[in-house]
Amino acid sequence: MKIRMISSAVLAAALLAGPAMAQTPPVAGAPESTAAKAFYTFPDAAPTENICQQPNGDIYVTMMDTKKVVKISPAGVASDFVQVPEALSVIGVACGDTEIAISIFTKNFRTPAGGPVFTDTGTHLKFYDLAGKLKADVAAPADVAINGFDYAGNGTYYGGDSNSGTVFKIDSRTHAITPWFRDASFNPTPPNQLFGLNGVRAKNGWVYFSGIAKNGLFKVKIGANGAAEGGAVPVQMGLRIDDFDVADDGSAYFPNGRILFKVAPNGLVTPIADPIQGGPSALVSNDNKTVYWPTRGGNAAQRVMQVSIP
Repeated sequence: MKIRMISSAVLAAALLAGPAMAQTPPVAGAPESTAAKAFYTFPDAAPTENICQQPNGDIYVTMMDTKKVVKISPAGVASDFVQVPEALSVIGVACGDTEIAISIFTKNFRTPAGGPVFTDTGTHLKFYDLAGKLKADVAAPADVAINGFDYAGNGTYYGGDSNSGTVFKIDSRTHAITPWFRDASFNPTPPNQLFGLNGVRAKNGWVYFSGIAKNGLFKVKIGANGAAEGGAVPVQMGLRIDDFDVADDGSAYFPNGRILFKVAPNGLVTPIADPIQGGPSALVSNDNKTVYWPTRGGNAAQRVMQVSIP
């Protein structure tokens, strides 16, 4: 695949945003792109983490440190979907057909110096019905840290392990968690690179993931038998991507620093909103007309922002 790189000036600015999961506070007095609009404003500055949308249009956002998932209706009315008191961090969220799944860390992944360590996070995957009733609580293997997390249909989820270069396949019916794709070249390499895989999305017969060790977005084909077919195919190289989403046409969208980016299927990178208050994840709406992202960083109330897809 031909990879078209973003201009050096824009890329340099994006890379200055720092590692994935870092805070991206707004600059005091700085304007925001007129393309970006606030869809919902949270009551406080608590950090968000991930986002998904149910078929009925409800949006779910994980609140990493306040240990809950917030549901926001298409009209912008919010309520607490679930509180997760046993979690230290509520991380991934995936919207199934009739359930909501989340990944949580029950142990601290933050070091005293502030950097992450994913060797023993006590990851659990929890599955709830749409009324917020717990259906299943599945412990991941001790050395697995499921971060990005996505639903692929028929009870199947894919999750990226931040402690390795492994994508796991999760079955919410049997509660099986099995390695689906492994590539040690995506493993963390402390002390300089602390992340394995981060964001994950399943779309159009491919599983996409952000590989922090290689500063890029990659995809692996889902074979006819459901197994991974071939190696990781680069989609974009040069941007350090946290969680992201993929539209029906194969374009990927994600915030990076103070820019919301689009990566076309041919690798062409386009800023679609600049400047923005950044955040850790993105959501392409069910109708493929809007990108939503939860903000993170600073002392002001966090928001879910939206921008129309051009």
